[in-house]
Amino acid sequence: MLLEAKEVVSEICTELNVQMSDVLSKSRKRPIVEARAIILNELNGMFTDKTLSAIGLWFNRAPTSAHSFVIYNLKMFKEQMQVNKEFRAKYESVKCITGWINQYNYIPQY
Repeated sequence: MLLEAKEVVSEICTELNVQMSDVLSKSRKRPIVEARAIILNELNGMFTDKTLSAIGLWFNRAPTSAHSFVIYNLKMFKEQMQVNKEFRAKYESVKCITGWINQYNYIPQY
């Protein structure tokens, strides 16, 4: 995973109170799945010069399934944003962090 992407993922994991290793794993636990979808959505928006396959590879997915892994998570993100208020609240808390990162090219230190 690129250093910038790793820092973004780390900050989002901290905000969502999940471990980066869990997000990078193949865990299907709801909090991990939701965090993964939010992270992939943000990475897709921040790293527009990267292909979906490249982003999927950062998550230790096989080259043959990396693209579909990202597509699936982006679709799940959109669906959850429409129907799940708690998911939207999680995303809004993350959006504050990624907005800061995008605006100032800065990773806050705690």
